[in-house]
Amino acid sequence: MNIGERIRELRIKKNMSQSDLAEKLGVSRQSISKWETNNSVPEINKLVDMGKLFEVSIDELVCGTECGNLPEEQLTEVNRHTGDSHLSRNRAVGIALLIVASVIFLIFLILTGPLYALIFAFPFLILGVICFFIKKHTGFWCGWALFIQVYTYFRYATGIRFWWAFTPWIYRKGLEIHAIIAWCMTLGLFTLVGFTVKLFYKKEENKK
Repeated sequence: MNIGERIRELRIKKNMSQSDLAEKLGVSRQSISKWETNNSVPEINKLVDMGKLFEVSIDELVCGTECGNLPEEQLTEVNRHTGDSHLSRNRAVGIALLIVASVIFLIFLILTGPLYALIFAFPFLILGVICFFIKKHTGFWCGWALFIQVYTYFRYATGIRFWWAFTPWIYRKGLEIHAIIAWCMTLGLFTLVGFTVKLFYKKEENKK
């Protein structure tokens, strides 16, 4: 059973017309008709909305069964359908960030020179490249890239290190801002390490 047939089946089970479903999803009835005849594929956010509406998981909505039990060719098709919308949004964000990086670079190039232009544009450039080219866990990689850049700035511009949060002298009067920055660095690092470990174990479990 393909995606369109599954949508139609679930809609009928809920005693809904195409117009009823279209109204709840905020789309036209023609869109529902195209989905059910496989002339187009719903965006990932619409799949999520339909999953909640029909009270099924996205796997069940798209596959009609558990995706893990599908043949490899069909699973590839499902992943392509559900991933296209997400990928296009990532690339749109990536392009926007690259445009911002270009504008910032040109402004600071005119006002201050190439060094400061590169310094201020570089974070947007890196995040834009990640969003444009990285398909999976984009936010995760953007988080690491942003942390490294921020930490590098404070490390060489102010000398503050994240482990200062655990040294007693940092809490002396007059160093409050240093302690706050050190703790922000530490919490950011622990959060990213936690997500990294979680992602690693998730991959290991999927291999079993």
